[in-house]
Amino acid sequence: MTIGLSIEKYFELKLKPRAGADPVFFQAAEQERDGMFPMPLVSVASHLRSRGYDCRPQSLDLLLESGVVRPAGSDAWSQADVDTAAAHFEDCGVFTPYAAMCETLGCRYADFVRALREAAERESKAYRRNLPAVCRSGGRLAVGVPRSHSNATEIRSVAEGIQGDPAQADLFPSSVEIRCEGKA
Repeated sequence: MTIGLSIEKYFELKLKPRAGADPVFFQAAEQERDGMFPMPLVSVASHLRSRGYDCRPQSLDLLLESGVVRPAGSDAWSQADVDTAAAHFEDCGVFTPYAAMCETLGCRYADFVRALREAAERESKAYRRNLPAVCRSGGRLAVGVPRSHSNATEIRSVAEGIQGDPAQADLFPSSVEIRCEGKA
């Protein structure tokens, strides 16, 4: 089982707009996907981090030096080059903290991101405003509603005991559940 996001899951969960969005946003996402490659080294590092791999430009330099990947140029990484680097990080277990949490739980990072996205979509409809799928509040992973909102002080994951690095926490959610606390 792969933990990190494939390029297809990345597009589905990170680039593709929410259901019901204006068709122009879907077209823009398609154009962004089609124009992603070739990609410069710094962008590759950021892209791989968003797919759940703990990647930095220095990590990519090491992959280049060891011959794991051989792009046409340092600023010309193809999709195949990026996927080769992702496969290497996957094999070595080099994940971001939330992807590492998913590995510990025996689920895929895509399942975790999907649950957050669905919660953000659901709460966006409930509060009639666009809420980000992920924000960090006091070290907690959260789907956020501004404190100024009259009906909610905070929407957060049930695993509110997770502070700081979730890979070091004793409590991990097996699924993301969103609840609203505030005035009734």
